[in-house]
Amino acid sequence: MKNLKLTTGSVTSAYLISLGAVLVSYYGIRFWSLWRKAVAACRVAPSWNWRLFDVSKNLRLMFPDYPKRKLGDPHAGFRPYAEAGSTVLATIPLETLKPAIWFSNAEACRQILDLHETRFRKDMKGYELLLFLGPNVVASEGALWKKHRRAVRVSFSEKAYALVWDETGRTLDEWFDAIQSSGGSEIEVDTLTSLSKVTLNIISSVGFGEHFPWNNPVQTESNRLPLSTSVVEAVPLTVLRALLPNWAYRLPFQSFAKAKLAFEEMERNFTEIIKAANADTSDSSHKRGAEQGDILLGLLQANETADDEQRLSDREVLADIYILLLAGHDSTSHTVAFITAIFALYPDIHARVREEADNVWPGAHINPTKRKHSAYKDDFQRLIYTQAVFHEALRHFPPVSVFPRLVGEDTVLPGTKQNTSKSTGYEFSESFSVPLSVGDLVVPDVYALHMNPHYWGANAADFDPTRFLAPDWPKHAFMPFSSGPRACLGRGFATAEASRIIATLAQDWDLECTNELRNIPWESRKEQLLQWRQEVTMTPVNIKLIFKKRPGDT
Repeated sequence: MKNLKLTTGSVTSAYLISLGAVLVSYYGIRFWSLWRKAVAACRVAPSWNWRLFDVSKNLRLMFPDYPKRKLGDPHAGFRPYAEAGSTVLATIPLETLKPAIWFSNAEACRQILDLHETRFRKDMKGYELLLFLGPNVVASEGALWKKHRRAVRVSFSEKAYALVWDETGRTLDEWFDAIQSSGGSEIEVDTLTSLSKVTLNIISSVGFGEHFPWNNPVQTESNRLPLSTSVVEAVPLTVLRALLPNWAYRLPFQSFAKAKLAFEEMERNFTEIIKAANADTSDSSHKRGAEQGDILLGLLQANETADDEQRLSDREVLADIYILLLAGHDSTSHTVAFITAIFALYPDIHARVREEADNVWPGAHINPTKRKHSAYKDDFQRLIYTQAVFHEALRHFPPVSVFPRLVGEDTVLPGTKQNTSKSTGYEFSESFSVPLSVGDLVVPDVYALHMNPHYWGANAADFDPTRFLAPDWPKHAFMPFSSGPRACLGRGFATAEASRIIATLAQDWDLECTNELRNIPWESRKEQLLQWRQEVTMTPVNIKLIFKKRPGDT
């Protein structure tokens, strides 16, 4: 009997080993077949490399991607293209084995983004991160996207930008008062945290008429959060909320419970606001408010006048509000945070913005009320160098560095080979065609495009706002807000908001590095201050600066 058991066990083991060998062989052969197919598809590009994760999926936001500093790493910039001598390269992700063809020349990037719905479309699997509240103006395609865009775009107008301008001034006054009330002549400020609060206040006030107090109220005993608290706590947790399944929030982790409460309360608060606004859209006072630029009221009134099949549900309006809230504060606060670091690193840039602000608002650093009646239609257009600084920051730190698209019909895109030139960096030497088939994944690499010396000169890596003052600056190679019909609706909003923040900061405050950074070489200081990581948008890692109030006699 003992021998029988051994024999039975041996048979079972042999069976499992055989089954394992069959499975390994099957998946090994399948992997090899898909790998060879992917490699063959990459032959349209002069060079390719592997990566762990697919550029159009969300795992790359949760885990470190490899290899570093190679094509597909957001920090690589234009380097892989320069090393290969080509504006067209490819990657093969082990996650999906679906090759991606990357472009860093303006001609191809423009075609991909401008020819939306005809030849190129969004891969919606890559936008699941933004779909936890449902389809919205960013995460939708086809007729559904047109329905969302029709309702949302009405709210972005010169009147809205004027409202943004005024609200930005009011919010900055509150922030500056809070800094000064902390005492001392030198105050260390976490600029990213503070600016996130500033821009969140602005979009909340302009977007749906809710101005948050600078010091947020605490949670009430009824376990209900006011809108300000729920939004402040929910927005930074967007990636966590989107990627974790609903059952995960029942696990006994305090951070999960906090995230769950914040999003539930934010949704409840927004639902109540939408319900109240819907009930009052026929009121004349609300109509005046919408005409003055209120985004939510404008959206609801546009929605009310739409045909039944084009009308958004309250849930769809909620999804759009959250996307506008996220995009309306996240990208601007990050870009301006980078600019505060630039001010600390490049005092000459700070001084020139200050000089421009002094010309627009003489003496306002002594008496801030002189900015109180600043009008968008008069003053915004005078902040020319300030806007150049904002554009240069967007060139170096585009909120979204890539815009993956799926090919909708067989087509051909242009590529170029390049030679090294000491005087101008990299020069185009030969054009070639890149044939593409339906279903191929193409990637306009905006960050690399912004660093391409063919368009931006041999000093492309330098921070030089004056390049945007030249009448012939390469507009076709500048795409921080994407391009074409899917370009960001809020670019005018962001430019007005950022320009006033940048100019006011420069006029009122001296910004310096912390003592820890002052004692290291300038290049190391720059590297530490301008570190960033890729989340939903390009996010600064650690920008803490010393704020000193500008002397009144300066």
